[in-house]
Amino acid sequence: MAPEGLQSAPEVQGAIIKEETDGSQLLRQLRRDLPALSPGEDLRHRGRVQGCHEHVFKEIQGEAT
Repeated sequence: MAPEGLQSAPEVQGAIIKEETDGSQLLRQLRRDLPALSPGEDLRHRGRVQGCHEHVFKEIQGEAT
């Protein structure tokens, strides 16, 4: 038995594997939830384009100032 405050090797390995698995699941979820970017596109460009589209839509609706 490991001294108080220390984990035995199998418990440590299990905790590391769980962290890696949880991290992989998070990464897969993020990849699935985020829209795909083309290789030459970054998030700043996507935000500018989206903002432009919203402005044009408001103009069409007669809401632009």
